[in-house]
Amino acid sequence: MMAEWAEGEHTWLSQSLIVSCIGTVKTCGQDMKLWNEEVNYEGTLFAGLDLAQVRDYSVLAILQRVNDLLLLRHLEIFSQPTKYANVLGRTKILQDRWGGFAKIKVDITKDGPSIISEMDDAGIQNAEGVVLSARSKSEVAELLKQRMFDKKLFYPHLTWERPYRSDLCSELNTERYEYRKDGTVGLDHPSGTHDDVFWSIALAVYAAGGIKTSDDVYAMKLI
Repeated sequence: MMAEWAEGEHTWLSQSLIVSCIGTVKTCGQDMKLWNEEVNYEGTLFAGLDLAQVRDYSVLAILQRVNDLLLLRHLEIFSQPTKYANVLGRTKILQDRWGGFAKIKVDITKDGPSIISEMDDAGIQNAEGVVLSARSKSEVAELLKQRMFDKKLFYPHLTWERPYRSDLCSELNTERYEYRKDGTVGLDHPSGTHDDVFWSIALAVYAAGGIKTSDDVYAMKLI
């Protein structure tokens, strides 16, 4: 039994850290739930969009800034095979319904800057591309961890059945790391698992501000 509950020493986010950021009245002043997609809300919103088509999943995460806290208000995992038109359509609907995003960070590592142009043409505002190289992954993941240590990021206790069965705590706990000779942290996830939820939330945290990654200038030149 102890072996079943043992946590790998190279897990980027520990189970205890992840659980400590579940939003309750005690931790953040409310028992958190995701927003109702059919209701209009107002607030300062930041989003992260991790794009994939076949092997992985496209995931959209939306955070609301409330004072100095970041609260997860929406998490959407798109079914495979992903049609970007559907992803962009859903993003546009939520943007318009909830008053827009102050910024949305999009992983353009595989698709390039053309996806940002498509978002602009579709009326999705304030989208910025991010090239997730080994170094920028390290920097974005470090910011996510720091916000959690500082108790500035909270989320509901989420489970889901589709498009695959999982829960938010397990998804955040899947990323593994190793230190490389150049001083960066190499990040990856075990075979058979998915880290798309992890990166969508990390990108949303990044969109809310705090750092500029080493690849920001490169991404801006591409766009």
